Amino acid sequence: MARCDSYFVGECTQGACEFASWVLDGWGNAGQWADSARSSGFGVTMTPTEGAVVVYGAGDGYSSFGHCGVVLSVGVGDQFLVHERNFVAWNEDDDRWSNSFDVIGFILPPGVQPGAGSPPPGRGAGGPQGDLIASWATLAGDWNQTLPEHINRLRRVRAALDQF
Repeated sequence: MARCDSYFVGECTQGACEFASWVLDGWGNAGQWADSARSSGFGVTMTPTEGAVVVYGAGDGYSSFGHCGVVLSVGVGDQFLVHERNFVAWNEDDDRWSNSFDVIGFILPPGVQPGAGSPPPGRGAGGPQGDLIASWATLAGDWNQTLPEHINRLRRVRAALDQF
């Protein structure tokens, strides 16, 4: 069996397993990953950490199985850039700014401490530029939380209309 074969093709779990070479097979659905990782000896924190796998709970724009992705970088406050599969569309990879809303935990790669890494270039600057960046990161995080909810609502309306 090849690595990551225990996860369904096109799903977020398969993507996270492929993106993070240290993720183990057989952790189950995304919503189970934090507990499975703890049981496998991995550290889990609530601090956004570069290189960690972020695990989201079910609902609020995520499936009933939860969602996961890999943190590419940490921004202002609790903002982080996540690389994920099956968020914008099935089997599609994307990067988006997110925040800790609905996060169950961040699974730490072996040897990495919570919060390790540095903000991406141009983030966290002081003065007016830093204020603008912080405001934009907050707005982007809000959009990333509400947009999936609106998309799912539109999909339900379209499905209902297709029945006529």
